[in-house]
Amino acid sequence: MSKPNESFISVEGADLQARLTAAQTQARAASRHGYWAAYKFPVQPNVSVDAVSINSMGIEMQVGVITGNVGEHETRSLGVFLFYSQRETEPARVELYNLERKRDYEGWPVYWLGEVDASESLTLLSSLVRRTKIEMVGGKLVEAISVHESPQVEELLSELARSSPLVAVRGGAVFCLGRFGQNLALVEEVAGNGREHLQVRQQAIMGIGKSRSPGALDALRRLVDVVKEQSLREVTVRAIGKSRHPDAVQLLTSFGERTDDPELRRLAQQPLRKASGEKSRMKEERRANARRDRSCRVR
Repeated sequence: MSKPNESFISVEGADLQARLTAAQTQARAASRHGYWAAYKFPVQPNVSVDAVSINSMGIEMQVGVITGNVGEHETRSLGVFLFYSQRETEPARVELYNLERKRDYEGWPVYWLGEVDASESLTLLSSLVRRTKIEMVGGKLVEAISVHESPQVEELLSELARSSPLVAVRGGAVFCLGRFGQNLALVEEVAGNGREHLQVRQQAIMGIGKSRSPGALDALRRLVDVVKEQSLREVTVRAIGKSRHPDAVQLLTSFGERTDDPELRRLAQQPLRKASGEKSRMKEERRANARRDRSCRVR
């Protein structure tokens, strides 16, 4: 069984679950205080995961999941890393790591479970996400599920969005569905459901805002009139502003003209100023004024 890193400990077994169980047995026998169990799975195209970006100050920033036209940053070698502590049988942490990046895995040993197909991976992850009681773990498991190249993903995420008791799982599921343009009808329904947790509804709206699906803007157009909570209305307007749909500017203009809420009007006008170049001109004017002020102080 090939390993992406020579330090990884290869584990044998008939299937993924058998290898995971064997890794846990080996770790207990070695009295490990903590360890990773990891494997590689098929990742969908046009996704970048665990990339590094350099900001304007030259500082490296780690980036999570990016979708769309990621170009040369597309991730093709991706692994699920499950962290277990001492004798626990459920993961305490879940990470998605680009296997082409060098890292020391925080000094913990890595038990390598090999390369598996999407169906086998999703079976394990769906089992783990239904058992976990840790919000952060559940959210990460959903993220891992969402980037698999498999037609099973949409159905699995939809089921988790409807039935999981964890807020992070429901929120993560609707966000991922929206982002990838899957089951937008369900995502819109969740966003407008006044009985759902506010955070889950917010994630649903943000997911739709990131979607490139033709129906995404129509969903946001309906939601801006359906949602009543001020915070969600603001999120919806921001989502419209970030949409790349060609009709987004027209929708913002129309909304800004008819709303009586000054904050919502301001949020609607921000992207319009940016599109017209007004925001850039204002920034340049502020920089010029700051330079003049410094010059005056020096004299």
